[in-house]
Amino acid sequence: MSLNENIISGDQKIGDSNYSIKWLLQTLNVYDEQWTFGEDIRVLTALPQDVLISKDIGNTSNIYSIRLTVGDRVYHVAAKMIASAHNRELAFYRLASEKFKWLHCPRFIYGEEMSEKQEGVVLMEDFTGRCAKGISRFKGFSKKQVLPIVEDLVRIQCQSLNLPKLEHTYPQINSIVQAISKCALMSSNTLATRNLSWFTSDIIEKIAENAQLENLLSLYYPQTEKFGMPPVLVHADLWPGNLLWEKKDDEEEPKMLAILDWQCLHAGSFTTDLAVLIGVSMDGEVRRKEEAAILEYFYQKLQEYKKLVNDMEVNVTFEQFENSYRKSLRYAVLPMVMTVVCNPKEDVPEKGKMEGILTKRLKLLLEDVFGK
Repeated sequence: MSLNENIISGDQKIGDSNYSIKWLLQTLNVYDEQWTFGEDIRVLTALPQDVLISKDIGNTSNIYSIRLTVGDRVYHVAAKMIASAHNRELAFYRLASEKFKWLHCPRFIYGEEMSEKQEGVVLMEDFTGRCAKGISRFKGFSKKQVLPIVEDLVRIQCQSLNLPKLEHTYPQINSIVQAISKCALMSSNTLATRNLSWFTSDIIEKIAENAQLENLLSLYYPQTEKFGMPPVLVHADLWPGNLLWEKKDDEEEPKMLAILDWQCLHAGSFTTDLAVLIGVSMDGEVRRKEEAAILEYFYQKLQEYKKLVNDMEVNVTFEQFENSYRKSLRYAVLPMVMTVVCNPKEDVPEKGKMEGILTKRLKLLLEDVFGK
């Protein structure tokens, strides 16, 4: 088949999906104002290219970077093939495109929910060309890197209080909570086989206790009367793999480009994401040094953005906020344990050392949550 015939047919599929290039052009023509070339497949002057970019990054969905060429113009779009568990993520991207346009996340173009009759898909901005290259996802974050993420979290939390029936629209997803419970228990048992002197039976017992469904839900729960903050939108999976970074030549360290993978989104505690962010993504020594300043920054931004809340007053004392954070840090232990066990290649000890960076990060977090 000649190049021209292949392009004109439009039957080429996006990766292993059921969606064709012809469908893609028709969809872009309707929903993306940045695509200005119409839906006729013959406008393409080179074969469309799609590259699977989600391989080996712990993502359960296939994500493709698609390149469309029209003369000297090259258009990029990302297509994420979603399972039913990701329908919540699609709902969030639709919401963010209307209510949270300032948020660091990919520009949403179009989406279809997965159902018994069809495969699901999300079309969004492709950040492949802007992502920092050659940087480990698990290199400990600095305070400078964390603060912009904190500001996004606080702002979305405050604005989410204006959404009607928040808890009804975004309830806990039971299957995800059960999966976290199971995975945390399995990871803890696996880590126990490494015979680390500080990973004692007492620690294992405390992790198992936190991972029990009833206790896990309690750690998620906002406890408004005690901590002063109503349920807010929570990302609930803010580990390093769900953050993209951008680095220019004249910059010392990468800057946040986007927060990804909102499929665990629910109405919950305003300190869950903060605890996971700095508990899992910052090296323990850095977290201990910068924690007080980060908490102060979070609380400062809360005072600033609570003015965006329309029909209620947000009156949270710093003591309430800090106590809620300490409670959420107990939850952060679970994703930290899972991160250590599921990413052994990122946790290889340096020569002469017994522990990798992730194992050491877990050790210091456990000390601060459960004591030495």
